[in-house]
Amino acid sequence: MNPMRHRWSCRGMVLATLMMLPGGVARGEGAPSSAKAPRGEIEESIERGIRMWNPRSPGTWAEGTEWLVSMGEAAVPAMMKLIEDGDPKAHHAAQVLGQLGAKARPVVPRLIEIARAKASPQTQKGQPASKPKGRSPAQSRRVAAMGALGQMTWASAELIPMFQVIAEDDEEPERIRRSAFGALGYMDEKGMPILRRLARGKPSKTRKYAREALSRALYMPGARTRERAEVFAQLIEDDLFGPEVPGLLRHTAKRGTGRPHPVVKQVKTAYRERLRKSPDAELALALATIIQDQLNSTHLEWAAPTDMGSGTWPREDPSESFATLAPVLTLAFEQAEKGSDLRRTFGIALAKLRLLQGDWEGMNRALVGLGQKPIPKDGRPFLAAPPVNWTKDLSAQWTQSDKAMRSGDCGLVFRIEKDGKGLHGVHVLVKKGELPKPDPRRAVSTGWRAGAPGGSLFYAPYPLHGSPLGSFGFRGGPRHMTRYGISDDSGRVTFEKLPEVPIMIEVLVPTANFSEPGRAWELWMEVEPGQLKPAIPYGGGVNCREPPAVVQLKSGQTVEYPRLIVLPKMDLEVDDWAEVDPKTFVLSWPDLAAGHQDGLTYEVVMVLSGPSSYPDSVRDRQAIGRTTEVVRTNRCEVGAKGVGGQRLGPGNIYVFQVVARDKAGKIVSRSLRRRVWTAWGYRPSDPPQTEGIPRDQCPIQVSTYFRQQFRHGFYHKREGLRDKVVRLLNEYPNAFEREYLQVGKAWLDWHQGERDEARRQIKKFSETLPKGSVPQATAAWLGAQMDAGADPPRRLKLVGGPPWTDG
Repeated sequence: MNPMRHRWSCRGMVLATLMMLPGGVARGEGAPSSAKAPRGEIEESIERGIRMWNPRSPGTWAEGTEWLVSMGEAAVPAMMKLIEDGDPKAHHAAQVLGQLGAKARPVVPRLIEIARAKASPQTQKGQPASKPKGRSPAQSRRVAAMGALGQMTWASAELIPMFQVIAEDDEEPERIRRSAFGALGYMDEKGMPILRRLARGKPSKTRKYAREALSRALYMPGARTRERAEVFAQLIEDDLFGPEVPGLLRHTAKRGTGRPHPVVKQVKTAYRERLRKSPDAELALALATIIQDQLNSTHLEWAAPTDMGSGTWPREDPSESFATLAPVLTLAFEQAEKGSDLRRTFGIALAKLRLLQGDWEGMNRALVGLGQKPIPKDGRPFLAAPPVNWTKDLSAQWTQSDKAMRSGDCGLVFRIEKDGKGLHGVHVLVKKGELPKPDPRRAVSTGWRAGAPGGSLFYAPYPLHGSPLGSFGFRGGPRHMTRYGISDDSGRVTFEKLPEVPIMIEVLVPTANFSEPGRAWELWMEVEPGQLKPAIPYGGGVNCREPPAVVQLKSGQTVEYPRLIVLPKMDLEVDDWAEVDPKTFVLSWPDLAAGHQDGLTYEVVMVLSGPSSYPDSVRDRQAIGRTTEVVRTNRCEVGAKGVGGQRLGPGNIYVFQVVARDKAGKIVSRSLRRRVWTAWGYRPSDPPQTEGIPRDQCPIQVSTYFRQQFRHGFYHKREGLRDKVVRLLNEYPNAFEREYLQVGKAWLDWHQGERDEARRQIKKFSETLPKGSVPQATAAWLGAQMDAGADPPRRLKLVGGPPWTDG
């Protein structure tokens, strides 16, 4: 999930302006209603809201919807007229009616009548009806009516039967049917049994639409991971070899966990067994897609100079690699009908796979099998980056770099190692140019990568089209101003005849090339002789904007780029986001002492953390406190003895990592970071929110600004921090984060001037919440601030209490 950025925008300024107008939508200042304002003023206010739905100003759409919703029943007639007229803004009107709740009750019968009305195309006698271009006014009305009714969960008893009839009618237009399926998924649990039944039927469009709607419904707020996985696992078992299985597996198995999912393993085993008995190209494509999904985002990236890094996922299945993917693609290529699109798909995938493996001759064999010309060996030293579109003749597209990039007298050499030897198959790009200089007026990062604004090798380094961005190649331009190379068996990439110009570099290490079992690796740089740093632009890594990461080409000289080393990551023997017992928890990991005669030491790092906006990744800034301890065995009795004198407390979130060092202190390996949580003890609770659903993520985090605002949903519905805290307390009484929300609400009450009530609540939490929990320590800290007569802090920072050190 993309991180949410909270910043002032033109949209926010527009809303602030609207709030100052008569009939504004500020709290306590609602738009005029029929009981408070003359009719003419109401009509003028409605027109003002509709004007905000200007197609040229999408930034005001949300404000227009909020404006009209705030008018209540007074807006209903105008919204219905837009729908009945088939107006282009009818879908906005449907959104308003849907958000009005029971206030729209009077128009529900008319909306149902419109939704049920099938179009009757005009035909001449004896001639079939011609397919209309675009959407007819009648269909536009139906779509808008369905959109409004689909949000009226309060009327589900009378609406669900209608949605079911439309959904099961094969003669209904596809757009209308899909609206009906979507509405069934939105009707809470009352419509879900119908969707589940239809999703388990025989292969048909009905099943396809039902599964699409079921997928969306199971990702709506309130749906839990376990429920979702169980539903999709059942659908897969109903039709193990169905064409939708690879897509369903993406919903069943959460990516980035580093743990193979049993359903994925079951499917792959069944597919391999059937392919062994009866080779089939379509089934091989499904298996290849599943394997590629398990290898996605496992590659290592390094770019300089840049102000943006990219994280990696551990392998979901350590037994899969490009070495296991290649036989599947080869079998499929051989089985596919000659001249077919399917055969071309597999041929291109094979060619890209061989290039990713650094196998030039293997790529050429695949190209020749497709009827294309090979890439000659004598031209490879001066090739530009590979193109994205491989469906055309690759040799005609993949040309040498511009003469300016291969007629200088500068040299540049890269060395990449793994396991003490040179690493074959690492892709390196050298590009002329510089990043835009940072604007001192901007307070936020530009987010440019080294390849931007021209392009990058990093977007989709996969053989198959498993990404919306396509697959491996250089996206963007100017591609002719790049130089491209792949490391040989010595791990070296040499560029000659470069001009003396500023350069940007990219290094791509496809860890899917590593055939040995393993879950994760990381890239390190030798910044000084014998001194290594992680090749990442954050978290104590290499500064990617300064030497030695940034090199200057020199006329008549060959520059050596700092040595890059790939190290394995240990796999802690605990699942990410596992619940642990604070008294008995033991952290263990693989013993790496073999081969180190002097032995190794392991530094155990325990970080006290809290709820996060990024539950799918570990952020260093999400640290309340940090403690370490050095041990000589591959286990640490965290529950019984603690780490560095710190013990586990109830209701907390912790992050663990282990760093292995040799006798000289040199890092041999680091582990993956794993998050764990401890129960409250005095009450049952659901697990912490670990999914990227912005609407339901806990807003009280390690650091929270008191005026923070959120947007979510298609119309970017606005929600203030206090509103969200109150809503989550009401909607999720068993949430793990409940105590964090309660302390946060008391702090926000203090900001609103309710000092006495806030003091009472803060004192209650500091005395009654379990000792050792972050909310209890935070409440005690807030209470001390109040006793000292301080103003409420503008930013709430969660604390762990003594003797935790500052994170």
